[in-house]
Amino acid sequence: MKKRIFLIALVASVLAISLVGATSAYFTDTRTAVNVFTVGSVDIKFTEWDANKQQVEIAGTDDIIDYGTLYPGRVIQKNPTVTVTSNDSAFVAARIVITNDNAQNGSIPSTANITSLITDTNVMEFFSGGRLGDGNGVTIAKSVNYVSDYVEILVVVNSAVSKNGEFLVFENFTIPGSWNNAQMDICNGLEVTVEAYAVQTAGFEGQTAVSAVKTAFPTAFANMP
Repeated sequence: MKKRIFLIALVASVLAISLVGATSAYFTDTRTAVNVFTVGSVDIKFTEWDANKQQVEIAGTDDIIDYGTLYPGRVIQKNPTVTVTSNDSAFVAARIVITNDNAQNGSIPSTANITSLITDTNVMEFFSGGRLGDGNGVTIAKSVNYVSDYVEILVVVNSAVSKNGEFLVFENFTIPGSWNNAQMDICNGLEVTVEAYAVQTAGFEGQTAVSAVKTAFPTAFANMP
């Protein structure tokens, strides 16, 4: 009899522990998912030879290099090069603008308009080497546009450029040796401006390089087909 009472008491004791646990404590489990987002970046370095054939970095739009007096047949060594320095790959592009004193001063007589001198048939003859030509292993999309008082050449590298990859736009700018005095007068105050552009490839999956560049820089590349 005593043994039976002991067993009942023991069972009662276990139930009591369970009831206390149910009313004063909870079984809990906490799991935290931490999402880490790293902000991507695109950095480029833009360099070219200066008038003394020294490689210099172009930091902004105020970096103007004076190459001195022009004359027929003069070859100016000028090698604008875009280098991707960030870890993220990028679509790289360049915009070349050719203008003269008349355009800069707001006086554009038709006979002195740079677009009357630089035509579809000879515009690319100004540039040698680099990637504006074909057969150099880099495919580009190219568009030449005549915008009232200046000539604009838009260039987009068709494939992504990875870290430390380079895009050499051209190596020389040449004044045709056949130009006469009247043609050289139009070149008075000639300026060749090269602008470098880059946009990350992430977010543009399935799009072409041209589409990505036009989306990122709609004003500069508005005339790109």
